[in-house]
Amino acid sequence: MRLFTSIFFTIFVPVTLVLMLTLHYSGRPAGDAHGGANGQSSVVSEHLTEAETEERNRESINYNFRLILLSFATSGLISFLLAGRITIPMRKLADIADRIEAGDKNISFPVFGDKTMSKVSDIFHRMYSSMTRKQDELENERHKLQHVFSILNEGIILLDTSHRIKHFNSKAAEHLGSELTHGRNIVDSLNSMDTINFVSRVLEWQEDGIHHLELRQKMFDVHVRYLDKEILIVLYNITERTQYEDFKTELIGNITHELKTPLAMIMGYAETLLANTSVDRKNLEKFLTIIHSNSKRLNNIINDILELHRLEHIPGGFNVDEPLQLEAVLAELNERYEGFETKTVFRADCTDIPVLREHFMTLLTNLTDNAHKYSLSKVIEISISVKDDETVIQVADEGPVIPDEDRERIFERFYTVNKSKNRNQTGTGLGLSIVKHITGLYDGSITLEKNKKGGNTFVATLFERPVRITETEEEEA
Repeated sequence: MRLFTSIFFTIFVPVTLVLMLTLHYSGRPAGDAHGGANGQSSVVSEHLTEAETEERNRESINYNFRLILLSFATSGLISFLLAGRITIPMRKLADIADRIEAGDKNISFPVFGDKTMSKVSDIFHRMYSSMTRKQDELENERHKLQHVFSILNEGIILLDTSHRIKHFNSKAAEHLGSELTHGRNIVDSLNSMDTINFVSRVLEWQEDGIHHLELRQKMFDVHVRYLDKEILIVLYNITERTQYEDFKTELIGNITHELKTPLAMIMGYAETLLANTSVDRKNLEKFLTIIHSNSKRLNNIINDILELHRLEHIPGGFNVDEPLQLEAVLAELNERYEGFETKTVFRADCTDIPVLREHFMTLLTNLTDNAHKYSLSKVIEISISVKDDETVIQVADEGPVIPDEDRERIFERFYTVNKSKNRNQTGTGLGLSIVKHITGLYDGSITLEKNKKGGNTFVATLFERPVRITETEEEEA
């Protein structure tokens, strides 16, 4: 409307003047047009009557009125045509600008008849295309960055100076145990007092640094970095590393202790023999027997440590290519325990099991040897059963019952409840730990239960491993 008004008054004044001059000169008598030829102009006007003068004035007013109407009509028509050629393209361009601002990406740019407006539209189109490309590039970079953040094991949180969340990854929410929300104050997003205290301590630090904090029995390295109007917090879960360091320290201490005991015995009696070459035969045999027994125990400890280390480093993707036939294996085990004072009975309701022979023999001999060494049983019963994809191996003795306070620790390395009933059969304390690792390889478990005979029953559960398919079998399928 403003554009139309501006154009109208710009055109109206010159058009009116032109029309007034045109009508004025075209409506005058011929004599007037020649500037009063022959000197008769004044004479004629003197002889005009009063009525004629009024009539002429009325005609002049009518001329002027028609002139104004014609000026209005002409100016309005010209203004409308000119304004239409400008306002319609401007409205379309304004509508396009509104759609761009709203984020609409399906926009078509019109072609105008006016060259100037077409150039303006082309400029809009080039700017829009360039902006769209930049937005797509930024969106792709944002998705890449989000993907990188999502696969990191570290929790990442970016805050503004008011501690409102600008960015976070899923690992950060997992570490804090809370659902974080963009734009919300991080403290208001937390749902437990422990987490609130944890984050509050982090926010108390006003400079870059690395700090060690505990949250819900987990240890974290917290990296704080102050950026330009932003605070970057990175959470590293070092719980496993801390536990590993503690475990390694404890394991080295246990191994050192277990190795030093037989070594001390061997060295002590060997030094006695070296210092007393005239030892009588009875004591000589006794000393040599002790040296041999401790040498054997030392060798067993080393072998068990190596076996445990090997089991811990077996990759999780191993396969059982074919089931284990039990007939030959049980015959071998019967022969192994045939000369023992305690009788060993094997029972099986299946002919084969989906377990590697090496794993089965190691698991079963460790459980059976443990029963022979630490129980007072007359009979040790071993049962093997298979149901669907589950293999269950049970080893039952007749006591004494392992105390409740020791049941949780019985599978720890080097942990023993009491001494063996036979000093010559003292264990290394690693057998049950080896059994636990073997069951873990099959996603199973090992448990200890009291049985009806007043003894202990070890129950090992193993689940069937997936069968590996070769490339040839895949092609045939």
